[in-house]
Amino acid sequence: EEKMPKKSSWTKEQLEMRKSMVTATDIGTIFGINKWKAPLTLWLEKTGRIEPEPVGEAALVGIEKEPQVAKAYKKRHRGVRLEKTGTHNEGEFYGATPDRIVKGDGDPYLLECMTSSVPNMWRGGADPDVYHLQATWQNFAMDLDRWGIFAELGSRKET
Repeated sequence: EEKMPKKSSWTKEQLEMRKSMVTATDIGTIFGINKWKAPLTLWLEKTGRIEPEPVGEAALVGIEKEPQVAKAYKKRHRGVRLEKTGTHNEGEFYGATPDRIVKGDGDPYLLECMTSSVPNMWRGGADPDVYHLQATWQNFAMDLDRWGIFAELGSRKET
């Protein structure tokens, strides 16, 4: 029997707080580099003029696979501890909900666990601009100096 991915791994409190702040999920849209959402749509959602769009299938697959991607990162980086995180709201209007915090390899840093059904987005091994910007935003919100992105490429939900 196939399990359906959860709509979100966030608590009700985190979801409510995210409505009123700019998060890493929003930052690519604000900068106009997120191909999945228009800046006007985000503004309408944040100001309560429309309900947020439902999470897309690719995002649901990513949420479902996040623990597996984190486990693969830990296996390749022996000696580190990965800690789940909550929502960090250091400012009045911004915050971050990184996937993991890595400890045991120098100063703590955040780790974003990504999946992609479009491997060519990662041209030449570079992080796609939208993901790079998300990680940079989270470092800003959490006052960290270092981040990493670990991705499983070619992820698809089998039907």
